[in-house]
Amino acid sequence: MNRFLARADHWATARGLDDDLPPAHRFAPTQVDPCTLLELDLPSGEITTVLWATGFRPDHSWLDIPCVTAPATAGGWTPRSTPPKTHSPSHVPTPRTFAG
Repeated sequence: MNRFLARADHWATARGLDDDLPPAHRFAPTQVDPCTLLELDLPSGEITTVLWATGFRPDHSWLDIPCVTAPATAGGWTPRSTPPKTHSPSHVPTPRTFAG
């Protein structure tokens, strides 16, 4: 979280917004129990299955700052709009020629 906040602060500073915003707030580092397992020995053979989850999309909608709420385009559409429909074989766009 602190890395994200540092990037947001950098964005605000680059746009001269420091005087319009409250002082930066940082969270204390998370305390991890010294007995917590932080590594896995995959070659040992104890792990036989790895489940790879895909499709996660971060949701920063709760942040009300322009660098997060401004839609970013990806291939002509934004996450807030509907992606373009794929063309079916019966509806293939025809190429257009332009006389020069």
